[in-house]
Amino acid sequence: MKPDYWDDAKEALGAVDPILKQLIKTYPDEHLSSKRQLFRTLANAIVGQQISVAAAESIWKRFRTALGGRVTPARILALDSQTMRACGLSGRKVEYLIGIAEKFSNEYKHLRWSRMTDAEIHQRLIALRGIGPWTVDMVMIFSFLRPDILPLLDIGMVRSMEKHFNQGEALTHQEMLTMAEPWKPYRTVATWYLWRDIDPDPVAY
Repeated sequence: MKPDYWDDAKEALGAVDPILKQLIKTYPDEHLSSKRQLFRTLANAIVGQQISVAAAESIWKRFRTALGGRVTPARILALDSQTMRACGLSGRKVEYLIGIAEKFSNEYKHLRWSRMTDAEIHQRLIALRGIGPWTVDMVMIFSFLRPDILPLLDIGMVRSMEKHFNQGEALTHQEMLTMAEPWKPYRTVATWYLWRDIDPDPVAY
């Protein structure tokens, strides 16, 4: 389902940024979507940490198969670490996945995430071992569909900004923040189109 702010965001971004306006025209019928499965999105993001999109997709597919097609805390906790490593996961990522599975089986199980602010969600997630700012941003975008997230640690978004706004030259975080200021409160949408331009398929977690 398309986020309820998507069409307004496209109009607003197109009005303030000619480059984004062209990207939006290039992909007129595509949009961000969410499976509304926080734990699954979180696990997927952990699998994808610091590796290529292609590698992450391959490992994720094997991991899901090992879990019987459903990524849940109970199924991860029932899977032995050797099987998880055979999927292509590093020992550290196995630890992280088991850790979040334990948390979501206990104190995180009944949290009312949808009622939390961006800052409250960030505080809860960053407290989990193995969850850093990049993973939190992916969850905020792909699970909660929050409209104004700019993932400065995402290499794909950074490279796309450099390509479109700085002739391929490196940009600092402050420079990107300044460039993205006119995109508020729809930086998530701008990010999605920047991703879409460099990936053959829409990014999803």
